Amino acid sequence: MEKEKCRVQIMEEFLTGNQYSEVEDDVFIATKNAYNSCLNLLWIEEKLNIVSGNFYEWEKEIKDSYDFLIGTQSNRSDCDIIMNEYGTKDIIVLNRRLFNVLNSVRMYRDQILHDLSNFDSELKVQFERETNQQYDKTFSYQIMELFRNYMQHQGLVIDRITVIIPFNRESGEKLLYFAEANYKYVENIEKFKQKIKLQPQTTGKIEWINLIGLLREYYIQILELHKFFREITEEIYSKAVKRIEDTVKGVYGTCAVSEIAFYGKQNTEELQDFLLQMTYLNRLNSYRKKDVTLDNSQYYIT
Repeated sequence: MEKEKCRVQIMEEFLTGNQYSEVEDDVFIATKNAYNSCLNLLWIEEKLNIVSGNFYEWEKEIKDSYDFLIGTQSNRSDCDIIMNEYGTKDIIVLNRRLFNVLNSVRMYRDQILHDLSNFDSELKVQFERETNQQYDKTFSYQIMELFRNYMQHQGLVIDRITVIIPFNRESGEKLLYFAEANYKYVENIEKFKQKIKLQPQTTGKIEWINLIGLLREYYIQILELHKFFREITEEIYSKAVKRIEDTVKGVYGTCAVSEIAFYGKQNTEELQDFLLQMTYLNRLNSYRKKDVTLDNSQYYIT
């Protein structure tokens, strides 16, 4: 009796008499593993998108706040009351925006470490080494990591907003807006001396630190980490994409397909059914071809 083979089928075949093609077990398994690898790589790209989205929401909040305060400044008797009430509320909003960025960075890194350990434990070691090097490079990286832990378990870090309003009440080339943390208080956060190896560059005694520039530098370092991640997973990515393309071409030639159902053998774990969706592969290819850089169109003035 002939042994049952794995099958593949696209929707057009299903609708025209339930036709299908057969594939060998090793092709089925290799394609499934390649597709899962591509999905893992894609989800990491999407996690970076969450980090970026949160960062640019923080930037937009700064712009909206600055523009509101400039536009509200007037000779009205209640001007100070309006601005103080707005500033008090916006301090809470900015703390929330900041935490969203920092927490999503942690989620992003955890996902990478989890997936790299499944790909190749040596790749995980390389990424951890690069992460440590980024940490050691700047005060920004170190203080943001400290803030994430502090905000998750204890309190908020932005204590005040300082705004310098130009005489013409218009935004200039420089951002005269400061989201500040009390540095004396920050120095008393648990494990500060253990975690902070560098000090902010300044010529005088530090009382307040502006988090806007610090978070920007930290975010740019996360982008550098992502570039490194792509470099060390390039071989995995290239081989997985080629395996999928070879399988599709071997069955359907140059015919354009969007989804392929793979039917395996229910009594074998490696041969469980799965649906290959080319839209995910196309999205991954698009991400990997695009460089990750600071989006100047969303980046507020310096």
